[in-house]
Amino acid sequence: MNHKVNHQIGNLGERLAVKYLRGKEFEILDVNVHLGKYAELDIVAQKNEVIHFVEVKTGTSSGRNSQNVIFPIYNITPRKVRHLSMGAEMYIRNNNLEEYDRTIDAIGVVINRELKKSWIKMFPNILEGI
Repeated sequence: MNHKVNHQIGNLGERLAVKYLRGKEFEILDVNVHLGKYAELDIVAQKNEVIHFVEVKTGTSSGRNSQNVIFPIYNITPRKVRHLSMGAEMYIRNNNLEEYDRTIDAIGVVINRELKKSWIKMFPNILEGI
């Protein structure tokens, strides 16, 4: 797949993730925040006095038999997690949100364009597993 198609799929995944979070009563504070050379935050949301920094990973499947899809969440590397942590701290400082609890979450989105379906799964507090 070319870069343009990957970018379009990533954007669609982020839009679906925002819709998913809103459906779960999250308030979306920011989307696609760039904070310097290494820090980019896909979604910044708030729920119950907690700021959620959400990394979105999107993959595709094809056909009716999609069991062999590798869930895109596995593409989050330890290096990416370090960059997410740095970005979250910068965002907290820049927006005077020190009084809030915070967490780094991930959302995996799998899109099947042939079936016009998507599957979304949220992984809360991904730092816990590191």
